[in-house]
Amino acid sequence: MKAFFLLIITFLICFGTSYAQKSKKEPKEKKRAENLSPQARYDAYLQSANNQKLLGWFALGLGSSMVIGGSAKMVSDSFKGVPKTDTRLLWLPVVGTLTAVSSYFIIKKSKEKRKRASMILERESACLGDPQHTPLSFAAVGVRIHID
Repeated sequence: MKAFFLLIITFLICFGTSYAQKSKKEPKEKKRAENLSPQARYDAYLQSANNQKLLGWFALGLGSSMVIGGSAKMVSDSFKGVPKTDTRLLWLPVVGTLTAVSSYFIIKKSKEKRKRASMILERESACLGDPQHTPLSFAAVGVRIHID
């Protein structure tokens, strides 16, 4: 019994700090966008927009095929005696409709990313900031006196 407790105490002492690794990691996108040139940021945003657009069109195709498949399932001979409001018949068209509708918002978001990418090259504000220049701003109250 003494040997068991000695073994447990040894494990606690030796392996007590083995988990002491950095637990909070910064998002990869934030690390990546910090030190990039405007052209590289533009390319990154454009690539992300293209990926999102592809995902949106894929979701639209998947949703519409689920609606078509669910409708074909409803009119098939194997479900003749089942009422049309049964969940076995309705789940596929409902999920397909939700997927097709959500694809609109994915495609819309990709268009917004394209606009943000073009604003980066035009040197407009794209809510990214310039990593080389971080302006300091303090709360202040100003008084303006107009002298004629």
